[in-house]
Amino acid sequence: MIDDCEICGGSGVIRLPVMQRLPPIPCGDDKMPLSLPIREYSCPECGVNIPQEKVLIFQAEDFVSTNIKDPGYINSIKNHLAMKVGDALYRQGLMTFKALPEDYMQMSYPLRGKVGIISPRAVATFEERVRERQMDIVAVVVNDATDSIRNWNKIYQGEDGSIPKNIAVRLLYEVLHKAPKK
Repeated sequence: MIDDCEICGGSGVIRLPVMQRLPPIPCGDDKMPLSLPIREYSCPECGVNIPQEKVLIFQAEDFVSTNIKDPGYINSIKNHLAMKVGDALYRQGLMTFKALPEDYMQMSYPLRGKVGIISPRAVATFEERVRERQMDIVAVVVNDATDSIRNWNKIYQGEDGSIPKNIAVRLLYEVLHKAPKK
């Protein structure tokens, strides 16, 4: 962990909003917060990283005859390759085995094998991570712009709390051109 990390500020973690759409933009009510569900992740800059040497890639290959067009033949080759990959996982010690209680009537016991794998569907793509970061920035900019407009010359505002359009636009541009608050 780096004390002066520009990403996390030295905390070692980053907090990202959990969302699938644009955040709601507050308007009208001063008490309406812009809040999103947040998850914490290790900082990509200074957090704990897994060395590339610790990532194991298992690959198996076999030759397929071009003369045989039967789909069952291709499926049997895929099944054979899956067994080769499973054997490699077992030989590397990545599988655990557990004996379950014995069935005295059958004179046997179940043996359960287990391997943990991260599903490709659970890993965010680069584009998804960029979109999440964009949503985080949008939320910060909207909050800052709303605060600037609400706090502008609060003493001299009209009875209805209005603000001249040109001043609101200027405040918005000021928020867009400064670094977001952390």
